[in-house]
Amino acid sequence: WEISDLDASLPEDVRKNIGHVLAKPVIVPVLEDKKVVFKAIFGNGFNSANGKAVLFVVDIASGKATMIDAVENGSPLPAGSNGLGSIVVIDRWGGAEQDKRSRDGISDTVYGTDQKGAVWKFDLRDMTQKLAEASADPGMFEAMRKSIARKARTRPAG
Repeated sequence: WEISDLDASLPEDVRKNIGHVLAKPVIVPVLEDKKVVFKAIFGNGFNSANGKAVLFVVDIASGKATMIDAVENGSPLPAGSNGLGSIVVIDRWGGAEQDKRSRDGISDTVYGTDQKGAVWKFDLRDMTQKLAEASADPGMFEAMRKSIARKARTRPAG
């Protein structure tokens, strides 16, 4: 499989969210329906048609892409388009319910930076809910730019 904004066979939201991806994807094991599956995880890059920062989580076997929008709240927000650049994927949680602070070899947390200077944290512990519970730590990072206070937050796409 390949994800490209020029591939008309892909869903429109996938094509509009993919930009110029400069960083390499990270291929890691995650839990889905209590089974280990491999995913390619990467930021959507810069200059996408939608101009948003989006985390892509792509199933290695099927090529199915799940997207999580990195959405900032508050006002005013910096103008212009955005994009998610480099990411780091780590294992912070373990145990049968992935609720114990331990390492079990299963990737569950993603940190990424966007074009506007925000740092994002994505929680991937429940892939069965199509990342509906993915969220950012509300106090993780605040940037001040020309008197604009920003807090990083994430919401599921679609």
